[in-house]
Amino acid sequence: MAVSALLFLHFVHGRFVPKLIPSMATERHDKTPFVRDGECAVPPEPSDSASRTKTPCVRTDVLTGRQIIVAENRSDRPVTLTQSAAAPPAADDPFLAGSETLTPGETLALRAADSKPNEPGWLLRVVPNQYPAAEFCVSDVSEPHETSGVFSSQSVQGIHEVVVECPDYRSRLADLSVGEVARILYAWQLRVRTLAALPWIKAICVFRNEGMGAGASLPHCHSQILATDFIGSRIARQTDRTQQSRQKTGRCVVEEWLSSELAADQRVLLRDRHFAAICPFASRVPWQSRIVPLAVDRFEQIPAEQILALAAQLHAVAAAVRAVADNVNHNVILTLPPTATPGAFLWHLDLLPRPNRMAGFEFGTDVDILAVSPETTAAQLRAHLPPVVTPCDADALCPDGFKWIESAGI
Repeated sequence: MAVSALLFLHFVHGRFVPKLIPSMATERHDKTPFVRDGECAVPPEPSDSASRTKTPCVRTDVLTGRQIIVAENRSDRPVTLTQSAAAPPAADDPFLAGSETLTPGETLALRAADSKPNEPGWLLRVVPNQYPAAEFCVSDVSEPHETSGVFSSQSVQGIHEVVVECPDYRSRLADLSVGEVARILYAWQLRVRTLAALPWIKAICVFRNEGMGAGASLPHCHSQILATDFIGSRIARQTDRTQQSRQKTGRCVVEEWLSSELAADQRVLLRDRHFAAICPFASRVPWQSRIVPLAVDRFEQIPAEQILALAAQLHAVAAAVRAVADNVNHNVILTLPPTATPGAFLWHLDLLPRPNRMAGFEFGTDVDILAVSPETTAAQLRAHLPPVVTPCDADALCPDGFKWIESAGI
C-alpha cells in the first residue's frame, strides 16, 4: 500500500512498534523488465524527528511549476510487501476481518445489519489513513508557510482514507468478483460525494496501487482517497486545456479525445451503452487503458446501473492485463475535475501497468518513452479480454442482510 500501510506491529520492550521486513528481490527468467513485488530497496531509516517537517505542506518548484507534498510522517509506514503478492498474508495483516483494532475507526462500511462498527461482519471498510499525506486541522486550513524568494511553500490540509476492499486475503483486482469491484466503486462514489461537499476541499484523487512496483506496501486489496485543499498542477493543466478546447470545439478536451478515438476505432477495447475502454493514442505506459463515460455526468451522481457497467469493464480490462503482462504491478487512477467546477472536464478512470522503472530521460524531460505502441497493446488486450458480465441486479451493491453505514463525521 503506497500510502496506507497501517499497523503491522510486534511487541518490544513493553510497547507495540512497526515491524519492517527486509526487501527480497525477484527475477524473471526471461529477463523482461517487469517490476515485480519486492524489487524495491528497503526504505531508509526515519530521520531524526527534530529535523522533520511536522505537518504536510505543498511546495512548488520555481523552475518547472511542479508541485510536491512533503509529508515526512509517511516514512514511518511499515513496508511489508516484500515478496510476491501471491504469497500468503502475514499473520498480522491489519486489513483482515478480525483485525479492526489495528486500523482507525471506519468512516464507511458495508456490513451485516446485525454487526457493530469496527468489528467483524463487514464486506468493505473505509478508514482514515494511519500515515496521511494531508491532514485535517480546523484552525489552520490553508494557512500559508513563511516563504522567501524562490521557496514557495504552503500548508496542505486534506483527508486521506483507505478503502479496504475485502475482508479475506486477496491481493489482485482481477481476483475480486465484478460485484465486489462494483462495491469498491460505489464506496468511492459515496466518499467523493461526502468529501466534495466540504467547502474547503478543492480536489479529490482516488487511486489504487497494486504491487510494490506500483507503490504499494501492503498486498491486501485496498485503494485510497486523498482530498486536498489545493488543486494539483496536472488537474489545473487539464482544466486549462478544456477551456481552450471548449473555445474551439464546444466540448471539453476529454470529450473531444473520446470522439476522435471512437471514430478512429484502432485502440478501442470495449464499448457498451454507458462506457468505452480505450488504449489512449498517447499512452504513458504499455497496456494503459482508459474508461470514459459516453454521457456527460458527474462520477458521484452516476446511477447503480452505470456503477455495475463500469465495474464489469474495469474487471475485464484488469483480467486482460494480467493475462498479457503476467501479473505486472499497476495503478488505477480516477481523475476528477476540481470540486468547485465539476463540469470542468469529463471524469475518467485509467489502469496504468508499471512494466518498468522511470529512467533518466523521463525524469530529465518529463517525456515518457513507450516501448510498445498503443495499437499493439490494444490488439494484445483484445485477444485476452474475458466475456464482460455485468450484474443485472443493483442489489449486488448491497447484498441481502447488509447495509452501508457512513459515520456522521468526516
